[in-house]
Amino acid sequence: MAIERDSQANPGIDTFLGWVGDSYEAFADNRAEQWRDFEMYDGIQWTPDQVQQLKDVLGMHALTINRTFPTVNMLLGLQISSQTDISAKGRTVADTDVTSIASGSLKFVMDQNDGLSKIHQAFRGQIIPGFGAIEVLKNPDPRKEVVKLALRSWQYMWWDAHGDPWFDVDTTRYVFLQKWVDLHDLIGMLPKQKEVIQSYFSSAPSRLNGVYPFAPTGSIWEPFSDGGDWRTASIWVDRARKRVMPIEMWYTVRKRLLFATFADGRAYDFEGKTDSEIGQLVQQCQEIVEGYVPKMRVALLLGDNILFDQPTPHGHDDFPFACFVGYTDRFNKPYGVPRQIRDMDIETNKRRTTALAKLNAKRVVVEDGAVDDMGALRQEAMRPDGVIILRKGKRIGEHILIEDQNSEMRGQIQLLQESEREIGEITGAVGEQMGYETNAVSSVAMQQRSQKGGTITAPLFGNLKKGKTKLGYLAVAGIQSLWKQEKVIRVTDSFRGSDKLIVVNQRTMGAGGVVIKNRLEDIKFDIVVTDEIFSDVVREKFAQILIESTKRADPSAVPLIMDVAFEMLDLPKKEFILTRLRQAFNLEIPPEGEDFDKEEAAKQIQAQRQRQSEIQNKVTALDLEERALKNEKTIAQIKKLISQAAHTEKQSTRADIDAELALTSADREEERLRLETGKTQHDMGMKEVEAIQKEKDRVEQNKAKKKGGVIGIAKKRVANS
Repeated sequence: MAIERDSQANPGIDTFLGWVGDSYEAFADNRAEQWRDFEMYDGIQWTPDQVQQLKDVLGMHALTINRTFPTVNMLLGLQISSQTDISAKGRTVADTDVTSIASGSLKFVMDQNDGLSKIHQAFRGQIIPGFGAIEVLKNPDPRKEVVKLALRSWQYMWWDAHGDPWFDVDTTRYVFLQKWVDLHDLIGMLPKQKEVIQSYFSSAPSRLNGVYPFAPTGSIWEPFSDGGDWRTASIWVDRARKRVMPIEMWYTVRKRLLFATFADGRAYDFEGKTDSEIGQLVQQCQEIVEGYVPKMRVALLLGDNILFDQPTPHGHDDFPFACFVGYTDRFNKPYGVPRQIRDMDIETNKRRTTALAKLNAKRVVVEDGAVDDMGALRQEAMRPDGVIILRKGKRIGEHILIEDQNSEMRGQIQLLQESEREIGEITGAVGEQMGYETNAVSSVAMQQRSQKGGTITAPLFGNLKKGKTKLGYLAVAGIQSLWKQEKVIRVTDSFRGSDKLIVVNQRTMGAGGVVIKNRLEDIKFDIVVTDEIFSDVVREKFAQILIESTKRADPSAVPLIMDVAFEMLDLPKKEFILTRLRQAFNLEIPPEGEDFDKEEAAKQIQAQRQRQSEIQNKVTALDLEERALKNEKTIAQIKKLISQAAHTEKQSTRADIDAELALTSADREEERLRLETGKTQHDMGMKEVEAIQKEKDRVEQNKAKKKGGVIGIAKKRVANS
């Protein structure tokens, strides 16, 4: 079935202008409030009518005590002092090698576009009117970085009234910008549409009239005095400056398409691709799926003319805007911090103005005829050195009474202080965070109050992180679609503060021909916003914590902790000190002019730990080997001792046998003598008996001597063994 022309499925000029009118109507009241919030920050807190009435009727000067200004600036200061780092992470193991390349490329784009300043300005829009945006697009100027970050003010942006301020393509159908463009610039950008543009400028009625689409003077979709309606409300012509206000309309159309999906999350549709490209996708992909998805388009409108209507030039189907949203009301309309404290700030102004007026004012009660000139009496009563001339017989206190208003001041001051306190409670801008002197004496109380303020402001900084994540995604998508050739970039490393060169799409000769290194185009990246604290005080506090942790750390980890801790300190000649420390701790020293980011530093630390582990394993292996050798030597000695003991035992046994033989021979000699002695004892005389006894004693002595000698020889052998 053919799609109807100029319908929601196939928008044309009538549908586009209908969307414009719907947004004008839906956002008119909220944009007037946003304008008022900006006036409160700027110090325009009295209306012109209020100022004139105070002056004419009461003779009072309107005082402005701007509490919105320091409250907002406190939040802006917190954003500056606690920046976050945007990095890109590859999803697969094979992509980890280019993770640092992608993160470095992202930092390069941020540096070339003054990204930190643009994020700060977008955050300023987030907390004052409630909305800020950064567009990521192709830079038309070839002299500059091709990926451009452009700040977009809330004043020039509208979106689907039924969508959300984060521009989610699933809920938001369209987003459009409308701002003044000089006529010759528009013709220069679209030379083929020159006649259409000039014809429109010449024939269209001027709709300037001092009113802009973002001004609070009324909803611009309302009919004009000459009968114009919402359809002509998009016609804005400034004949004096020769400029017009075209509408840049970004919108989605739903299509049913086939997709080739990959394991890392990439998905490519087949729309507009050649047969060879489709075949290559089919061979390489994980599976083929069908989806009914939104496809992004962009059109440029000028009055009733469509200057162009084409598919998005970007490599994605998201709106090319990173949105920074403060708070949203029940209608999903954004608003900022001043909206909730506006009444307290106005009350502070009125009470301070009233208090000052009452301090200078005097109430005069006078009896008729007490003075000649009532005007002179009023003027003199107001003067601290006034001279009041009374008629004779009239006295101050009886016939004339002058009263001041000091008795009513205490209640006014208490209410004034209450209003100022409520401003801090609502916004989280407590005195401790703003540097004011408070009644909190202990450090614990001050820390608790500061933590309470941080809790209240957490949603703002959570939304800031969400916006920066989207900005990183859009910037990486721009890099992948626009960086096609070899590109050399210089990145300032925030971890060490030095510069390094990165070559993207580097072409080298390999075995099969030209090989492209550091290719980012066909990789799926996840964007991670990590804390990167730039505050000197906080950074040095963390450095002290790291230094203190060395007291409880493993000795092998102390050099690494000290190296990181000294990186955080701001010391004179820090590089010289770090070099000496690394030499003392045997740490690697980066080459001159070369540096690495946190991921590379982590890799080197991991490599050093691995080297230390390998050395430790080698030492352990050598120790085990040495112990094994000692054990073998000990076992050999034990075996030798056992063998020697066995030999000694044999020798001892032999000695015992020799001793037994010697004893047996001695016993035999003794028995012979005894028999001889017994046989001749009756026949011999005393001399003979004595001679036999001597011979017997000699045999006993020889026996004992021989036995002792044998035992001594055996003991000596054992001892020598």
